[in-house]
Amino acid sequence: MIPSIAAPTTADGPTSVLAQFAADLSWADVPDKVRQRVKDILVDTLASAMVGHGADDTSTVIDFARDLAGAGGSTVIGGQPLAMTGATVANGFLITAQMLCDVHRPTLCHVTPEIVAPSLVMGERQDASGAEFLTSIAIGLEVCTRVGIGMNYVPFRRRGWHAPGITGTLGAAAAVGRLLGLNPAEMSNALSLAGSQAGGTFAQLGSPALKFQQARGALSGLMAGLLAARGLRAAAEILTHPDGGLYSAFSDGGDPDAAIEDLGSRWELENISLRAWPVGVHLLNPIACLFALLDKHDVSSEDVARIDVRLGPAGTKTHAEKAWQDTFRARMSLHWAMAVVLHDRACWLEQFSPDRLTDRSVSDFANSRVFLAEDPGLKGSAAAVALKTMDGQVHSMTREFPPGDAATPFTHQEVLAKLQVAGKSFGPPEDLARLDSDVATLEAVRHVRPFIRRLGRPGPPEGSDHE
Repeated sequence: MIPSIAAPTTADGPTSVLAQFAADLSWADVPDKVRQRVKDILVDTLASAMVGHGADDTSTVIDFARDLAGAGGSTVIGGQPLAMTGATVANGFLITAQMLCDVHRPTLCHVTPEIVAPSLVMGERQDASGAEFLTSIAIGLEVCTRVGIGMNYVPFRRRGWHAPGITGTLGAAAAVGRLLGLNPAEMSNALSLAGSQAGGTFAQLGSPALKFQQARGALSGLMAGLLAARGLRAAAEILTHPDGGLYSAFSDGGDPDAAIEDLGSRWELENISLRAWPVGVHLLNPIACLFALLDKHDVSSEDVARIDVRLGPAGTKTHAEKAWQDTFRARMSLHWAMAVVLHDRACWLEQFSPDRLTDRSVSDFANSRVFLAEDPGLKGSAAAVALKTMDGQVHSMTREFPPGDAATPFTHQEVLAKLQVAGKSFGPPEDLARLDSDVATLEAVRHVRPFIRRLGRPGPPEGSDHE
């Protein structure tokens, strides 16, 4: 007989504290610096999604999203509208499809696919004000990252878990719940219902299914918020419950206090990093080092005898394999990325296209002249790169953080520059500048629906989930 386990006292549990925060926060409570960070993250997210239609697996996921729920009135970025669930899946995948979206490095979680995708759908459905829409995104980002830091990442990762489909679900539920006007008790139910759907592992690393975990996290949060709004009750304390609470089920019991420490005065979302290039997050700093060395030293690919890269244990484990037979693997391949950046002096979508991957000279260089070694002394995102030239010279540098990292964040102008590059196929520069300007003043807008609909393409009106 299985013994019964008493439920813990929940009045001060982390779930209820986060639920109270998510239900009560107003845009006026958010400091100016954090407001600007939320807007920059939103612009960066839209930029990342704009090029998502060109990714290898996007059409498969969007076709599935259409099969899932059919046409509707919810905007798909750069695409035709779908029903709420389908649009959430589609936008979640578009944001991450080209590996340009954010990362919260302390928990290795790509946060924006889970948060922005359902916020767009629910903000449009509710025709929320701009301030409420931005508040929902701030809440979602903060809840996701705080649940993550309470998880204790090392034992969490040791067990193979992947954060977007776990902590991301709770952030998504908080964002959706806020746009639905949930009270604290209902918000707690939403977080708990999201936790009941949590899942996703690093077994999918190297396959597009890893990116789908972000889209599924967004959908799980949407469902959790909608169910809670309809009154479905759930466990009061999903994070620390002794029988299947997330912190014990996915980690070693976690650090619940870390999830709520200084909540509302210290903003964990400020530790979200943005990506300059469409590659795995551990590759950003080696590429930054290589670009810096190439700017400083006039060397060509023919001049370079070898490139030696040193990364910390996590980066080495993730990128040790030499494999770049398709676009996804090439973006995760340190060997290919360093070789193609050296040859092209560029790192964008073209450097990982199927045509570029057939270049024998780049492949031969990647195979025979790029070397990766583990350096336990390098922590976090730190990387060291050394170029040895044919005449025996060695040019080297070490960087602690790549551009866009939370420690060295992009300026707003750098975010806008990424939007202009990523959005070339989306619209002319003046339209992209208008989009950026619209985000800058979004809190003054009474109805956010027109802004969101401008992100999509015209589609059939039947089956709208708005009217």
